[in-house]
Amino acid sequence: MDRAASTLKWVGFIQNRIERARQWRMEMDVHRELAKDYRYIRILGKSFRAISISVKNPCGCLIRQDNGKKVSGCQNIASAIRSAMDSYPYDHPYAYPPRNQKPEHKVQAFLIRHALMNGQEMQSVLKGFDDVFEKLIFITDELSVGEFRADIIALGGKNGHYFPVFIELKNKRELTRLKGQLKDAKSAMSENAAKIAFINLLSATSGITADKIKFEDYKLMIVWTSTSGGKESQQVEEARAMGYLFTEFSPENQGYSFQRN
Repeated sequence: MDRAASTLKWVGFIQNRIERARQWRMEMDVHRELAKDYRYIRILGKSFRAISISVKNPCGCLIRQDNGKKVSGCQNIASAIRSAMDSYPYDHPYAYPPRNQKPEHKVQAFLIRHALMNGQEMQSVLKGFDDVFEKLIFITDELSVGEFRADIIALGGKNGHYFPVFIELKNKRELTRLKGQLKDAKSAMSENAAKIAFINLLSATSGITADKIKFEDYKLMIVWTSTSGGKESQQVEEARAMGYLFTEFSPENQGYSFQRN
């Protein structure tokens, strides 16, 4: 696919989400209540889908109580909310099918749940970045098109100015691979039309006006486990000097704590 076709695909992909993002944001009180019960409405390219954010089934399928089938995508937010409410409770034995539980999915589910229960804010849990952002607003997760993907997309804010934060979560410290994934985020928005569409998505989901968001100030964050021995590699030091943000996660009280490194 040539550059122009790739840009057109990206713009269309993002524009499909903007109206759904507005609908999603209007239901924040409902999202908070769903998150208490470990449920989350994910914005997809052509629909909404309710998923699990429980520790036993992180980012996994919810199961319908009426027929035992997986909850599927819904065309409107009201139907997606209803599908979440009608699924088995997170602690029910039929709540989820057997699946692999990746440690990074548990961290992802934990961060999403925290954000939804706290008005989308994440800065109180991803601490130590006061010099970078005063606010960190959850936007969406599992955003992917073509070669671009991001585990979590957030909107950082400092002194009234806002910028996207692309977050990658990994249990293993695979820096080369992570840097490649995060660079795809930058290249996907290299054309002006793509930047505008993406900023409109950030605005629709956060409620921050588009004129306050500047894509060029984007940040790339890697969330991973602590290093053995406590000594960073030269590669990590070089990435940090290039502006990459790093934070380590550790299990704590049935959840996680995070420390900038």
